[in-house]
Amino acid sequence: MFTSPKTDESIRLAALTKMMFETIGRSENMRDLKSYDIVIIPILENDHFYVMAFDLKNPGIYLVDNMDKDEIVISIKDHEEYYKKDTPYKVKHMFVRYLKKFQHVKADKLSMQKVNRVELEWATIGNIVDCGVFAMRHMEMFMGSNRKTFDCGFKPSEKQVKTQIQTLRKKYLCRILLSDINLKKQELLSKVGL
Repeated sequence: MFTSPKTDESIRLAALTKMMFETIGRSENMRDLKSYDIVIIPILENDHFYVMAFDLKNPGIYLVDNMDKDEIVISIKDHEEYYKKDTPYKVKHMFVRYLKKFQHVKADKLSMQKVNRVELEWATIGNIVDCGVFAMRHMEMFMGSNRKTFDCGFKPSEKQVKTQIQTLRKKYLCRILLSDINLKKQELLSKVGL
C-alpha cells in the first residue's frame, strides 16, 4: 500500500484509515488518537519485521529494529517526492496525513520530526530468522521518548538472547493459539484434550 507506485495518495489514506479503524475497533471517540500517547506500527519489508513508534505525547518518531547498525536492512532516507522516500518516511508521511484528517493537535509537530533509529544493546548480527519475535517484544516494551532507558530484558550475550527468544516465541505462540479471536481455538483445545 505505501510503496505501490500507481496508488493515489487518497487511496493510501483510505486504506490506512480502514486499518486504523479495524485496529481501534471503529470506536468513534478513539479514531482521532487524541487519547493515545504512542502508536506502534509493525512493518514487514524485504522479509524483515521491524517497528515504527509514533510518540504523540512528546512528539517523536522511532524505528526499532533488532539488526545491528552495521548490518542495516532498512534504510531511513527522506525525500520531497513520495516515491523516493524510504519506507519509514512513507509510513510517517501517511500517518501524519491520518492525524491531520482528524485534526490531531500534535500532527504538525510530528510532521517536523525525523525518523530516529533506536540503538539497541541487544542488536543482532547475522540473525535473519528472529526479527518477528524481536518486533513483538519491541511492541510490547517500547514506551516512546524514554528510548534512552528502553529495556526489553534482553541480555547482551548472544547465547542468552537466543534462549530468551525461544522462550518468547513459545509465549507469543501460546497467546496467539489461545486467543479468543483465534477461530481454531476450540478445535485446538479439543485435540489436546482440554
